[in-house]
Amino acid sequence: MTRGLPSVPSAIERHPAFPAYRTFASDFVEAVEAALSDLEGAGEGEAADAVVRERFARFEPEYRDRMDASYGFVEPFLDDRGLLEGLHAWTARAVVPTVAPEGTILHRAFVKPRGYPGDYGVMEMAYDPTLRGRTPRDRFCHRLGLEIAWPIASRLEIAVADIAAAVEARGIERLRFLDVGCGAAPEIPRILEAAPRLRRLDAWLVDHDREALEAARARVDATRRVATATVDVTFDEASYAKLMEPPAADERERLDYVYCLGLVDYLRNERVVALLRALWARLVPGGTLLVGNMKAGTANVWPVNVMFDWRVKYRTAEDLHGWAEAVGAPSAELRLDESGRNFLLFLRK
Repeated sequence: MTRGLPSVPSAIERHPAFPAYRTFASDFVEAVEAALSDLEGAGEGEAADAVVRERFARFEPEYRDRMDASYGFVEPFLDDRGLLEGLHAWTARAVVPTVAPEGTILHRAFVKPRGYPGDYGVMEMAYDPTLRGRTPRDRFCHRLGLEIAWPIASRLEIAVADIAAAVEARGIERLRFLDVGCGAAPEIPRILEAAPRLRRLDAWLVDHDREALEAARARVDATRRVATATVDVTFDEASYAKLMEPPAADERERLDYVYCLGLVDYLRNERVVALLRALWARLVPGGTLLVGNMKAGTANVWPVNVMFDWRVKYRTAEDLHGWAEAVGAPSAELRLDESGRNFLLFLRK
């Protein structure tokens, strides 16, 4: 059904792939509306949330099938920035009003209140399974968003487990750690919980967003109140570009673990390589550089790049192996997160 959908920019309307995309988008909205209609009379509070979760569990197989199919409908537009912008503008009027009510992760992903995509607020929602939104319909839509954000939550779990394993394997009691683009630093308390061997955590947290760093500071303060280890943190309000230059002699080989997730997805390849080389130089022998990037051709491309207009650069396994070669890593391990949509590259020095 296409009746009632918004008008189409002429360049998009003339594209031979648009009729199939319009039908896909219309059918998707119709399916979500049908699922939402089952929430009428759900009430409020915990009982209503139980209904939301049960209804989502029934809708989930269909939802995943539609999301998995979405890439095929948007792929013809991805290489032309003008066409993609037109497709986003149409989708923002045809799809977003249904799925992204205020207070949900999808709403924040769309409006970008911090002025850039993937801000720390979106990330914090992704890590938290709490249903958000004013009504059961809103909270159902938030649950739709958590499915899209699954790679964000699952990559954090993988990263923390690897950090703990590295601490144990090396037998160290002090971890010198750098997070580039740290947001609210959700890994800090998780590292201490997963690695009880640690007696000291020296963390260097870098982010350009002052509000994100304030949220990280609050989390660190709360962690210190319960931690048995000493937690010493440097909060650095700066762009990642600060770290791209080769480090000075006294900055080389000082860090045990460098963590960069959710940043290089937005950078040109040459900038990624320059950044990773500079980070690699800061690692001690035996240290690990972890970098993540969203995988090309997955169900996340449609919501992230088309619905929300995040300029994510999706990459292949060959791209990430090329980074390992560029930094001269003698040991590289490439993993997919549980969702299958996010690469994690572990470079061991």
